[in-house]
Amino acid sequence: MSGPWHGPSPSAGQRLLLAGCLEPDPERAVTAWRRWREMCDFDHEDAASHELASLLVARIGMEEAGGGIAIRSLGWYRRAWVLSELAASAAGALAQACREQDLQVTAIGDLAGWLSGTSHAGRRLPIRSIELVIANAGRRRCDELRALALHGPAGAAIKARQIGLRILPMSGDRLAAATAATATSQDDLALPTAGAMIAHLAARNWCWDPPQRLRWMAEILSIVQAGSDPQNLAAAMGAVIARADLGWSAKQALQSLQDVMPTDSSRQCLDPLISAARAVPDGLAAGTRGRLRQTRLGPWLTRGQLMLLRLQPDEES
Repeated sequence: MSGPWHGPSPSAGQRLLLAGCLEPDPERAVTAWRRWREMCDFDHEDAASHELASLLVARIGMEEAGGGIAIRSLGWYRRAWVLSELAASAAGALAQACREQDLQVTAIGDLAGWLSGTSHAGRRLPIRSIELVIANAGRRRCDELRALALHGPAGAAIKARQIGLRILPMSGDRLAAATAATATSQDDLALPTAGAMIAHLAARNWCWDPPQRLRWMAEILSIVQAGSDPQNLAAAMGAVIARADLGWSAKQALQSLQDVMPTDSSRQCLDPLISAARAVPDGLAAGTRGRLRQTRLGPWLTRGQLMLLRLQPDEES
């Protein structure tokens, strides 16, 4: 856990929680939890730490975790699952509405991971945000679907920002569109390929300042370990990040993930992904201010990406 970090760095406590979540040895995971428990101030921890702590407690069990902090972390986990069930219900209603209107809809993000069975320690990960890409609809139709969700059973949670909601046309977001373009039909909602899901997780979640989401690391590792062909997985991921023009972000994300992997075998399983990412041009996130102006995608970038852009010199200078 002492390697260099290639983006906004997690705190010492977050690194301990990551170690516990990613560590294949259950005993070492328990040790990481106990070390974090000794140093944490639960009431003042951030959302990323609460989420990782809840996943770690769910993994090692209450008998090993013990204490009031474990009880509160388990409560956080149960609350996340209540919201996830609401999100799943809302997504089902949206999928039915799309089917009735002959709209081609693809789930991405948390919803795609939940539907495809992405898990941590044998448990599916809860849905934090409903993200849908509509292939044959414009912004007006997407707005109508958002209004439908706001009037459904999850409407109050969405309005309170306890559940995220993004419904986009194919032209609404490069990364979302590139991810959705790989989709294969499954019931009412199409799902992107596993490689596309890795690309979306890496390029979307890596660059936060400070880190607000770190679950993506456990998600990528789960997808990689569940896959049977690492080279095909890496090729599919590389195609998506090339299409989205986000090669640099994906490279930095995967390198950061490899740096925090606790074992040589887990680090090595990421080698095909990193090689595929390195074969892709750096793209938008490593571009100059002039490139940013040309693409007109400034509002899409996260605050951390904009911060890194400001630190880079223009190519002309």
